Amino acid sequence: MSQNHQLSGSFEQHGVTAEFFNGVSVTGGLNANDLQISGTFVGSSEFLDLGTADPGVGGLTFGSASEDGYVHGPWVKDGGMQTITLTASSSGIKFDHFTFLKDKDGEWLEESNYLDNQNGFKKVNTLEQPDLDIGVHRYLLIAVNSSSLITRIKYSTVVINP
Repeated sequence: MSQNHQLSGSFEQHGVTAEFFNGVSVTGGLNANDLQISGTFVGSSEFLDLGTADPGVGGLTFGSASEDGYVHGPWVKDGGMQTITLTASSSGIKFDHFTFLKDKDGEWLEESNYLDNQNGFKKVNTLEQPDLDIGVHRYLLIAVNSSSLITRIKYSTVVINP
């Protein structure tokens, strides 16, 4: 049937997936909880908001917290032996489990201190590293949001100059 069919009001489909063999043309707006396009998307991207497509958008920062609370990394400190505090901060997704790893001679070893910390279930988003010697120190952060099961990994470097 090659006629034009118009639907007014609402269109609902239940059960098996509906298949439209000759396409669907929409005039006006289209609201969908999960819209997937396979094939080619043709149109203006002027009003596309792709920021919500990736749950990682909103950011996870990892490094040194400044006095105003902004977290940045990598960073450099001068003066030989130093004590640093690594901080994780996020916007959008609120991570509630953190694991800190340090590169020791090419092997990533956990530095997180989970003693008296409910086996990692208490939110501890900082790690203090006392007495770091002169050199380059590499860290990985594994952050998890337990309700949405989203995991992000961030990398940071600390350089201690003589």
